Parts: sequence; C-alpha cells; structure tokens
Amino acid sequence: MASPILRQASTSFRRHLRQWPRSLAARAPIAAARCYIDDPTQRTQFNTRVEEKADPSASQVRGDQPFVEEVEYVTLDPNGASASRLGPWLTGLLVGGLALTAYGVGSLYGTMTMWPKEVRGDLCSGLREGYKGDGSMSEQYLSRAWETTQKLPLEKFGSQPFLKTTGIGIALAGVYENNGKLAKAYQILEQCLNLLQQGLDPTSNLRTDLSPEERMRAVSIAYKLGELAQTLNKPKDEEEKWLVYSVETVLKDVMQAPLVAQAVVTDDAKKSQEVARGIVDELKLPSWVLKHDLAAPFEALGSFYSRTGKVSYAMPLYLQAISILIPPPPQVSSAEDQCRASQLMGNISELILRTRNDPESLVQAESWATKGLEVASRVRKSTLVKHPSCEVAYAYMLYNLAAIRDMAGDPDSARQLFVESLDQSKSIGLEEGVQGAERAIKELASGSQPATMPLPGSHSAA
Repeated sequence: MASPILRQASTSFRRHLRQWPRSLAARAPIAAARCYIDDPTQRTQFNTRVEEKADPSASQVRGDQPFVEEVEYVTLDPNGASASRLGPWLTGLLVGGLALTAYGVGSLYGTMTMWPKEVRGDLCSGLREGYKGDGSMSEQYLSRAWETTQKLPLEKFGSQPFLKTTGIGIALAGVYENNGKLAKAYQILEQCLNLLQQGLDPTSNLRTDLSPEERMRAVSIAYKLGELAQTLNKPKDEEEKWLVYSVETVLKDVMQAPLVAQAVVTDDAKKSQEVARGIVDELKLPSWVLKHDLAAPFEALGSFYSRTGKVSYAMPLYLQAISILIPPPPQVSSAEDQCRASQLMGNISELILRTRNDPESLVQAESWATKGLEVASRVRKSTLVKHPSCEVAYAYMLYNLAAIRDMAGDPDSARQLFVESLDQSKSIGLEEGVQGAERAIKELASGSQPATMPLPGSHSAA
C-alpha cells in the first residue's frame, strides 16, 4: 500500500494535470511531473507516465482533446539511490566533438534533486516551456538558471559538478541554437568551456581535478565551437583554434592518461557514467553532448586542413583517426566505426592524388581506395542490419576506385565500378552519388578527362 506522502503526491499531480489543456496533458513530460511530486525528505521516487489512447467516449470530447490515461509507477528506495533506469544506456559523451551521429536520448525517470534548490525551479520551468514549444520562455528561465549557476559555490553541485554546471549552459545554448541565435549559443559554450579550464585564455589547460567524463565534456564543447565557428563564418583561425584544442585535449588529457582512456573505452567507471547519463537525460541535452569517440576530433581537424589546402597536416590526422576506429586485435570496433574508417581511407587516396599524379602515387592511392572498399564490403556482408554510413561508404569507395582506374588508363574497370556506384547510390537515394556517377559514365563514354575525385558531397566522414 502506498504511503500517505505518496498518495498526497499522486493527488497533487493529478490536480495539476487537470489544470492543463488535455492536448498538452496527453504528452505531459515526466520532467514537469517531477517538479511537482519530488519529496527530498523521503528520497522517494514517484513516477507518473501519461499515455495518449483512443477515447472510448469520444463523442463527449472535442477533436483536439485526446483521452488521457494515467499510469503510475511507484519506486521506493530507502537508501536514496535511483532504482528506476528505463530505456537503453547509449554510452558516450562526444569526445572531441565528436562526431556525436544522431541518436535519441533515452528517457530516464528520476527526480530533479541532483540540482541545487537555487536553480531547480528555473530548470523545471525552462524544460517545461521547452516541451510546450515556447522557446522564448524556455530561454528566459534557463538564462536565469545559468546566471545563478555561475554564482553558486561548486560544492552545491555535489559529485561531477562540472558536468552539471556545463550541462545547464549547454541546455541554454541548445535553446539559443534552436531559436536561431547562434552567436549567443557560441558565447555560452565558450563560457562552459572556460569553467573546465585553469585560466581565462580560451585555450588554457584543463583543470587537474576533472573526472574522465568532465574531460570529455571539454573536448565535446571545443568540437561544437569549431562547428559553430564554421556555421557563423568566423575567421578560419577561429575554427582551427577550437578543433586544434579538441585534438590536443584528447592527446594530452585522455590518450596520455591510461585511467581516463580506460574509462572512455571500456566503461569501467559505471557509477560515474550513470551520473553523467542522468544529467544529460534530465536536461535533454543535444545529441552532440552524448556521442563521443576518440577519432572524431582527428576527423574534423583533418577535414578542416583538407578544405584549406593543408594536405600535409590532414594526412596524419586521418591516419590517427583510422587507427582509433579500427584498433589492432583483440580490440574490436563497431560496423559504423569501420565504415567511417573506410571513408577516411578514400579521403587519404584523394589527398595523395591531389599533391602528386605520378605512377607511384596512383599505386598508393589505389591501395588505399581498394582497402577502403574491402572494409565497407566486408562490413555490409557481415551484418543483417543496414548501416546508413556503410551504405554511403560503399557507394563512395566504388566511385573513388573507379576514378583511380580511369586515371590509370583502365576504362573498362572504371566503367564497371562507376555503374556499381550508380546502382548503389540509386538504391539508397544518394542523389549526389547518382549525379556524380552518371556524369563520370558520360565523360568516360565521350573520352573526355578522367572523373573528378572524390564523389561530390562525401569527402569527409566527420
């Protein structure tokens, strides 16, 4: 039987729920429910999920008011530890930016008690307004929460304090970005990164007391700043500054620190990572905060140097990324990572031919392109699940190798590979792949100059 305090909480939540429009109540976020029913004295979790179902008495309800059924889940934990962990744990914080691929943040049913009371109310209100689609009000509440956060002593945030403080800033930056205020988002992220650094200089060393997750958070923020710098058309030096900082932080603070690297790769520090996951889920932070891998900073900086013509800088960065994505045995890598490496091998073959076009260079470029195609083909055959990145990599590497065979004076092999690339691009709806392959086939038939490398639109895997 539920305790009196739980019954009181249930009544309170239903009373608040009735005050909302039914169209909103049908999708009432659990975060809003937490704001009403949290009982820090009892350390009790009371989770209510609101589900939308067909109304059996629809004639009594307007068309825009779906029937709402409340489903209550009560979890008692006398020790105060969270006993409810619903949804998959998709590990990772975007290390270096990291490339953190799109994926949906899973639902974590918990309470807002991890946040200091001074910011808890504004956080709840900001999240609630965001769920309602009111970006302006969400911005106001989260701005106030961020201002308060920067004034509070660090001790107020308990364990993993920098994940929490920067999490609030990232949540605000995400709202600014969604509202089209990219310059403000950029400014807030700079402030977030500075919280993790020893000095005021934008490229200061990280604090020495950061946890592995907090170090990775610094890398992910630097990566995102590099991305926004490009979007905002800031000077190339600005974009390069952040991407270099992201790579150097991985090298100095992760790869050269065995315990940190082990926590990143093997998930040893599970309790610490659960806290990080909870923070991200509580604030519904953007996906780039979550997806982390050690290779992405190297991919991004390599792509930057490739775009800016610094081929000699790009090559070793791509090589480092490949060595991380496909590590030596007994370590294993995912299908997605192997296909990212496949595309990077194609990038390397293109870089080789960009600088030299002699017979030796053609042999080297073909070797990399062939290896990339082998990797993509092997992964596609080894799994029943279609991975979008692998399908694109396969089309890209077929085109790449075809272009090299054309340059080497082997039109028959080139034509066959271009046709295979065209078929693959059509099958996955890769429009730029279709256009590139069709153009190459026409040029080959007319005897004009060799096809352009690489396949348009797929130069960088980052």
